[in-house]
Formats: sequence, C-alpha cells, structure tokens
Amino acid sequence: MKKKQLACLTLALPALLLSGCMGTPSLVITANWYRQTSIRESITGTQESLTYAVTYDPESGAKDADLKVEYDPGTYTTFLEDTNLTVGETSTAVYHYRTELTIKGRYLYKGERGADFEDSVLSEVWFRNVAEELRPVRSVKTVVSTAPDTSAKSVSDASFTYRYSYAVEYDEAMTKATVVYTDLNAETPKAEEPKEIALTGKGSYFDNEQILFALRGLSMSAEFTFRTVNPLRNALASVASSGAPTLEPLAANFTMNTDGTEETVESLDIQKVTISYGGKNPGGSQTLYYAKTTSAENNRYRNALVRMETPLLSDMGTLVYSLRTAKFNSK
Repeated sequence: MKKKQLACLTLALPALLLSGCMGTPSLVITANWYRQTSIRESITGTQESLTYAVTYDPESGAKDADLKVEYDPGTYTTFLEDTNLTVGETSTAVYHYRTELTIKGRYLYKGERGADFEDSVLSEVWFRNVAEELRPVRSVKTVVSTAPDTSAKSVSDASFTYRYSYAVEYDEAMTKATVVYTDLNAETPKAEEPKEIALTGKGSYFDNEQILFALRGLSMSAEFTFRTVNPLRNALASVASSGAPTLEPLAANFTMNTDGTEETVESLDIQKVTISYGGKNPGGSQTLYYAKTTSAENNRYRNALVRMETPLLSDMGTLVYSLRTAKFNSK
C-alpha cells in the first residue's frame, strides 16, 4: 500500500495535520459534553450516543472531470462512555470514545457507472479526564476506503480499495507514541515494525481519533493550535484552526433525548470553525459546526458537533455529516 495515501483517503476521518511550532500554550478544556460543565474528574456514569446522516454534495467538485464519484446516504455514529483501563500497573477510570462510518458508493468514468463499493471507518480511543487534559492512552482505527485512480482509462480501473488498521499506544508520561500500521489487504494481514515517535514540545496533545470530540471542550473564543501524530509521516505535527470560530445561527433537524425526555431541535446557535492542512500541500479545508454552550450549569446541547463538511479526494465533492439523534449524558 502506498503510505503517502494514508492521510488523504476519501473516507479516512480527518487527521488535520499541520507542520509548525511545537511551543504553543496548552488549551483550556471544559467538560462541555455534560449538563454541568464544571465536572473534571467524576466521569462515572458517562454515556452518550450521537447519530449522523451522511450525504454527498457533488456541487463543490469538478464539473468537467471524466472520473467522478457518487455516494448513497450513509451513517456516522459516535458513542462515549466511561470505563476502567489498566495503565501501567494501575486500573484507572478513562473515557472510551467509539466512532463508526459506513457508506456505499460507486465511481463513474465518462458517465459509465462502476461496481458498487461499501466503505467503512471504525475508530476507538481511550483518554483521561479533563483534570488530566484528556491525555490519550491508546487508539486504533480500521479503515476500508475506496479511493479514485486519477490515471484511469476506463471505469474498471477507476478506483482501488485500501484496508488497514492504525494503532497508537502512549507511555504514561506522554513522552512517546508507539505506532503500528497493519496492511489488511494482504491474504495474511501483516503488521509493520512498531515505530516510536517522541512527543516533544509544549502545548495540548490529542490523538487523531479524539480530535473531533476534544474540540467540544474549547471555548471557541479564539483561534487554537495543538499537537498530534501525523499518520502520513509517522511524526509529531501541529494542528490549528484557520482563524477564530464564528458564532452563527443554524437550522437543524435532530431529536434530543435527555433524562428520558425527547424533543426535536430545529435551530440553535453554533460555533463554526474551519481547519485545513498546512505545509506545502494544504489540501482542502474541513468545516465543523459545534453547538454553543448555553449555560455552565445547564448546557442543553452539550457542545455537540451538529454538522461537518469534509471535502473528498481529487476535488470530487463533499461529504456532509448532519446530526439526527442525540442521547446526551444526564449528569
């Protein structure tokens, strides 16, 4: 498998990687996924599930390209809970965050439709509480992604499918990350030799699989930067917003369940932020819409990610994630 494709697969959830300074200040994180946002260490009884409709918007793609793609409606789910995990020789309470994307589609070459494919991304990450700055313990992502072949001459060779897993383990002191990449396309899956990455520098650090969740904990009052491991180069990198988030009203359509009480949300205030790749090849930007904090004592919408727009590879349009159901924590 071509490793250079790892960070830009069509359906790989955003790695959001930038090169740059590793000396940025630590971010202030608040437990905005709870009703009482002041919670820092008492995470027992945490349980939240969100479901999104995933739709394809071709309008942002190239109009005259021979090679195109189309997707059927897909589903993206997230699940948050507390669990006990042995870290070193100690059992400790941590967050467990699981996400899953499933979607079907097909490529077209000069109008001729190719065979249907089904892609998926399953990720899990374990990380500590707010008092410990959401420091990650481990993560694993398993990907099936059908990517375009821009050199195709017919619909039969218009795409190729990646199957791989990418696992990261952190030491207790957060001084290094150990990464293992496994090619699942082979008849016998083969893991590469583990690679150790030094987590140098200062400032907040998030695992790639917790980024979308961790951003719920920010005040969204200013631009921000943090560190992560770049899976493209297996190296430490910085991640940043492109400017400060903006406060906007958003028309929504999701069902919210809290303490057994269900209601439909049709509009709310959101914080909109755009994040893009940096360096020599920045790629497309990704736009995220987070519910605004309503109150520190009664945060109704838990700063949930309400909408997300992710550009596809090779200028082929955008996948739009829209929140449809939310079962929030009662605490």
